[in-house]
Amino acid sequence: MEIINIKQSKKNQSILPEEILKIEACINYSIIFLKTGHQLIVAKTLKKYEKDLKNCFFRVNRSTLVNINSICKSSGDQVELHNGQCLTISRRRLHNFNSIVNPNFRKLNQ
Repeated sequence: MEIINIKQSKKNQSILPEEILKIEACINYSIIFLKTGHQLIVAKTLKKYEKDLKNCFFRVNRSTLVNINSICKSSGDQVELHNGQCLTISRRRLHNFNSIVNPNFRKLNQ
């Protein structure tokens, strides 16, 4: 798996995609939520992360990109992450979620 290099206030940090719980948009910045509970603010848009991480992440709504492996369960238009947080999948993205993520999710949990 690829390593993500993040530049934060003059220092570089490398993280693996599986360490990320979700990424949220904040104007032209992104907030990376790590599974450890730490947060990183990066001057990179969510759209760029979506393009770079398209194999293991899914954009559930306008402002959130979720690590597929962090999804504990899904029901209807709701997903629950391993940390207990629930997110709503937008109507536009629900069909893609069900066709792309749900089959993979079922295989992982069998």
